[in-house]
Amino acid sequence: MTFSPKLLRESHSIPNINPRWWIVALALLAMVVTTADARADLAPGLYQNLVVFHGGQNRVYDLQVPASYNGSVAVPLVVDLHGFGVPLAYHRDTSGFNAIAEEQNFLVAWPLGLGTDANATTLAGGPGWNAGSVCCGDSLTQNVDDVGFIRAVVESIQGQVAVDGYRIYATGHSNGAALSHRLACEASDLFAAVATFAWPGPPVACAPARPIPILMIHGRQDSIVPYAGGHLFLNALLPSVPNAAAEFEAWRTRNGCSGATPDVTENPGGTNVCQRYTTCTAGVQVGLCSVDTLLVFDDAGHWPYFPRVTAGFNTQQRVWDFFVPEPAGPMSLFSGILTLAALARRRPARGSSGVPFIAVGAPHDLEIDSKPRSATNPVSPFSRGVSPVAVLGSDDFDVNDVPPSAQDDRRIS
Repeated sequence: MTFSPKLLRESHSIPNINPRWWIVALALLAMVVTTADARADLAPGLYQNLVVFHGGQNRVYDLQVPASYNGSVAVPLVVDLHGFGVPLAYHRDTSGFNAIAEEQNFLVAWPLGLGTDANATTLAGGPGWNAGSVCCGDSLTQNVDDVGFIRAVVESIQGQVAVDGYRIYATGHSNGAALSHRLACEASDLFAAVATFAWPGPPVACAPARPIPILMIHGRQDSIVPYAGGHLFLNALLPSVPNAAAEFEAWRTRNGCSGATPDVTENPGGTNVCQRYTTCTAGVQVGLCSVDTLLVFDDAGHWPYFPRVTAGFNTQQRVWDFFVPEPAGPMSLFSGILTLAALARRRPARGSSGVPFIAVGAPHDLEIDSKPRSATNPVSPFSRGVSPVAVLGSDDFDVNDVPPSAQDDRRIS
């Protein structure tokens, strides 16, 4: 549909914007609408050893497509990263996200890090991830571009199934959690939110392009990546990590959360404590769950996943519940114009994404469904469906008040 700039300004108190900007905005917005994707949808099931060529070599990932998927509706994607030296299949079968994905209808991807024959004493080998600074293995020492690899995995998946571009999330355990922190720092344009298990904070200098929701889960009994900070494996010859509480506060600062203390504190069974800052920039949240693990398992308290957490606290479900309400955020009309123009010049490969978060004035959120009943995707000339925009104006603006005379549905195919 199209909107009359004159009508919007005069009837709904929209500031006087040069009509030429409206023409440019609507013309560029029209580029978002496309016909059906050329992708070949995968059927439900587990796909192993899917190949992505990145960094001069073939790399692999597993993908689970839920049983309820039929390609007609875009679904969320969770990228779940294994820890250092942990076989992909073991992490895939024990992290618990495969079961939740079947219940909640989302995709899960398990990429594989590089390296073999992990040595916990020297942090050599792998498979592992280059999370930066102190961790881990051959991927770190060889400066492997794992952030780029994860981006390539997501783009590969977008070419095979209908991914909801506003609902792409990252999570991981230990070294995989460290890389998840790095993704929050360096790929906030792609990931809507991040959750980590058993790693306290980013091992790199961190300045996300936008505020990003993050939830950290860490076992107090962890003697591999100590909750209170210190040397990995409690080994003085290995690098140190900060304590979880300090990194919780660091993320509070990065995300501009107000208040000196968390405004939400919960006790999900036993002595487990989950705290959150909820009054942060752009409405994001920052959380830390400090949990007690069952030491009957031979994991040194380093596996804070259900069922190894006391009182039956399902930390994986808590992560999904944290992810669900966290969209990648609206963008302003002006930044949308700039982004569409840039995308038009670049002509990125289908499935690439990048939603800007440039604040302009006080935007009022508005979604223009330029292709009704189609899948929700991020702004891209090669995506389809609902386009997030914001109109600068007063709170009384309601797109439903725009009369049919100002619309032309026939122009949408």
